[in-house]
Amino acid sequence: LRKLNKSLNLVECMDEIPVKDLIKELHQKKMTPALYFVYSKRNCKTLMKETSDSVGQLLTFAERKEVQRKIDEVKNKGIFLGTDFCTDIMPCLLNGFAMHNAGMLPQCKSFIEELGRNKLIKVCFATDTLGAGINFPFKTVIFSSFEKFGDNGFDEISINSFKQGAGRAGRRGIDTQGFVYTMPTDRFSDKDFKALELRDCNPLESQYNSNYAFLCGFFEHNAKQNDLANIC
Repeated sequence: LRKLNKSLNLVECMDEIPVKDLIKELHQKKMTPALYFVYSKRNCKTLMKETSDSVGQLLTFAERKEVQRKIDEVKNKGIFLGTDFCTDIMPCLLNGFAMHNAGMLPQCKSFIEELGRNKLIKVCFATDTLGAGINFPFKTVIFSSFEKFGDNGFDEISINSFKQGAGRAGRRGIDTQGFVYTMPTDRFSDKDFKALELRDCNPLESQYNSNYAFLCGFFEHNAKQNDLANIC
């Protein structure tokens, strides 16, 4: 297990330890909330349930009570959060654990994000749906794999995805420091993560295409009546 600081420079090397022991240590050292990247929707749920059962309660009495209140509030509004919410997800939420992936209903993901913004989620197992663009603060990020399944089968995660995900560790105005761990659980080793860490980011290529259809649509909804005529 390797720990890196926010700038992705090697800080410390340790032997690999079980997930439950890592979570316990992070919580004891006040290094949660933690985002645990799992590039498999099925494994997200499996790890969430197993870790919640083995680690147990991470919430205070007041936090657990607030989670239950929010769950009851959503239920009273008649919002459907999925067939597995009551049996699989809710018991874990009441312990401070959650999951987030593309296979979940949008309203369920939004509810979990709301709990996260209120610091009621201590550990979230997620695919790269939480890699960027969502207000869900974390102090620690953990990478469990070097590859993920895509359109062409399994492939290694890109350096952009790695650094974007690592950048979720620590939020400006909330934390003074963020922590990133690599914990390989597949055939790849710590050396693979080290090599990935040292690579430069892939160049960004703009997909912006200002063709006639785009311009006509834009001016139809955003411009005054005479603007398009003046351009033409």
